[in-house]
Amino acid sequence: MSEEITQDNGVETDINSQENKENKQVETKAEKSFTRDEVNKMIATEKKKAIAEYERLAKMTEAERTKERMAQKIRERDKERADFEAEKKAFEIEKMKMQTSKELINRKLPAEFASFLVTDNAETTKQNLDSFEKMFRSSIENAVADKIRGKNPPMTSTTKVSAKPTNSKAWNKNK
Repeated sequence: MSEEITQDNGVETDINSQENKENKQVETKAEKSFTRDEVNKMIATEKKKAIAEYERLAKMTEAERTKERMAQKIRERDKERADFEAEKKAFEIEKMKMQTSKELINRKLPAEFASFLVTDNAETTKQNLDSFEKMFRSSIENAVADKIRGKNPPMTSTTKVSAKPTNSKAWNKNK
């Protein structure tokens, strides 16, 4: 990769800036850089493992090797099945979250609460939704009632509270 740099009005411009950007992206994606010694040690370790596995399989009879391969395939299949089940469960929960969001919208409630209400069981999710709706509506009603009721004005130092009822004659005397 040859880099050509030209001079334009005293400012250097990199013609291959696209290549440099790609190289920087690759460098930033690498989480750790290894020295030659570290790479050589990793390769040697893997090589030793491969040789040990080859020697182990070489000592086995054909039937034992076949049995070993079948056991390996079964382990791989079980791992794939477990991964599939985990993905399926995540998908089902995401689907339940979407249904809960729709139900919240239908009930005129904020859909943002769906993730707090969802469980892996539809009945439990419905119970959570029903109890949330009751609590939410009750909370809103209480807040509105408080706003409507208003608050008593605060007592200040200019406000005098008289123990005697005032009438027009007493009022005029105080003036």
